[in-house]
Amino acid sequence: MDEIIVWLDDVRTGKALPLARRFEIDHQNSELIPRAQAAIAGGMLNVRNADDSAHRARFTLSGVSGRADSVLAVVEESGAGQVVPSPGPLGRAGLVTVTCDLHPATRGWIRVFDQPYFTTPDSAGRLAFDSVPPGRWRLRAWSPGLGESEREVVVDSAGSAFAELRLPP
Repeated sequence: MDEIIVWLDDVRTGKALPLARRFEIDHQNSELIPRAQAAIAGGMLNVRNADDSAHRARFTLSGVSGRADSVLAVVEESGAGQVVPSPGPLGRAGLVTVTCDLHPATRGWIRVFDQPYFTTPDSAGRLAFDSVPPGRWRLRAWSPGLGESEREVVVDSAGSAFAELRLPP
């Protein structure tokens, strides 16, 4: 199953950001593991190299509202076992594309959030958010292989809502 990230847009109240602020991405056999993940803006990203070959990971924030993409960081990795901590890739919210300057087929994504309402579904495709304030919110899902989908969800005063969201085939 392709990696899927699900989140509520524009919710800024209700609960605090997660305490975990350290994330990892690994080069293994010239692939990135995980291929897609979610992280908190302002966190630290450990860029690991499990390969004997060198890598040069380039982290690019996708342009928003017609703006050009911007390079957030370039991390050099010289060989197996190397770990390079880097705050640059998680500097701001948005979709960060990860490529390797030395291996053009290498590609990954990090969806960086500045709010706590994001998750990944379980193996059955189910998920839940807690402490969501009442209101109308946009529920969004994204996968690098399947694209993006969204729908409105209304959370009632009891904090309950149910929504079904399907990604494009």
